[in-house]
Amino acid sequence: MVPAYKSLSDETFSVRFLAHETQHFADKRRFGNLQSWELEFRAKLTELVLAQGSQAPTLQRLCENQSQVNDSAHAYANYRVIHDVAQTLGVAADSLCGSSGVRGQSLRDAARNVLSRDSTVRKPSANRLPFGQHEEQEFSISSSPP
Repeated sequence: MVPAYKSLSDETFSVRFLAHETQHFADKRRFGNLQSWELEFRAKLTELVLAQGSQAPTLQRLCENQSQVNDSAHAYANYRVIHDVAQTLGVAADSLCGSSGVRGQSLRDAARNVLSRDSTVRKPSANRLPFGQHEEQEFSISSSPP
């Protein structure tokens, strides 16, 4: 994990790793089993909501790895993020990825709106536990395979 980031205290690490993974944790807890691309979609929106100094390279990374086909959770999530944020902004998806695309607070606000709308249409899992409570899991160790 450390070699992928120049520093564990900079915005890139905080946004691309900590916030991203925290969103996964929160979504699994709140909504239960989401598809992989849905988890990635919501985590990547969170990155765009929070990215300030790292916004341009974060957006570039999403733009460079997109697929309209759901055979790669990350690539499909990137496509959905770009498409849905562009639609919210009222611009073409291609222009969002261009050098003169929308940036700054407008981009953060659009990503926040997409994430908020997505949260609104999802139903919380009926089986979720209150924060701090965990299901008891039974583990057994045996010397012979089952």
